[in-house]
Amino acid sequence: MAFQPVEKNGKAMKKQYLVLIFSFFLGLIHAQELKFTAVSNKAKAAVDEQIRLTYSLNAMGNAFNQPDLSAFNVLMGPQQMYGSQDYGGKVTQTLSFTYIVSGKKPGKYVIQPASMRIGNGLIKSNAIEIEIVQGQKQQQPQTTQPLSLIHI
Repeated sequence: MAFQPVEKNGKAMKKQYLVLIFSFFLGLIHAQELKFTAVSNKAKAAVDEQIRLTYSLNAMGNAFNQPDLSAFNVLMGPQQMYGSQDYGGKVTQTLSFTYIVSGKKPGKYVIQPASMRIGNGLIKSNAIEIEIVQGQKQQQPQTTQPLSLIHI
């Protein structure tokens, strides 16, 4: 005897499956809110003083569109780093891009957001405000490393 699905029950089952699948993906979206953040290690720096800019995304993306850094000397970057951690079965991913820049001349600058593609969408970081002042670089405390002696 062949099983014949009842048309009415078949449509109801399809709707239930679609609701279940939709709920699952909606839960995944809420489980990990996408964040694309931009940070600077200094809000104020002297002309030619090094500033580190880091753009971090808590997912995997592609097609990183860097911000306009024409008001700065780009000394290094972008250096791309990827990290993944497992917190009790919950895997988190981080993709970051780091620049080392220095200001060319005094003034207040707003570095506009960077953007990145995620699937078919586009996500933007926040803007960064940096003030470049005339003057000497801030002296960083020097740390000394213990010397290692090699006996031959």
